[in-house]
Amino acid sequence: MYDYEKSHFHYEGKSIGSYKFKEDYMNPRVAKYRLYHLIEDDWLTYYATRIAMNLLEINNKQQGE
Repeated sequence: MYDYEKSHFHYEGKSIGSYKFKEDYMNPRVAKYRLYHLIEDDWLTYYATRIAMNLLEINNKQQGE
């Protein structure tokens, strides 16, 4: 989900609108569930990345002093 080279989040799977309910065995409840977890994964990755970057900055400042 997170592209390190471009420093942004990008979903490479099917968009929610392109799912076909019969072919993909989906109904609106399942689509909502999948979308919720896609968003949750992005936010968890985002916050984990921010925490890691802040820890690296703190570590670099301590080593530089």
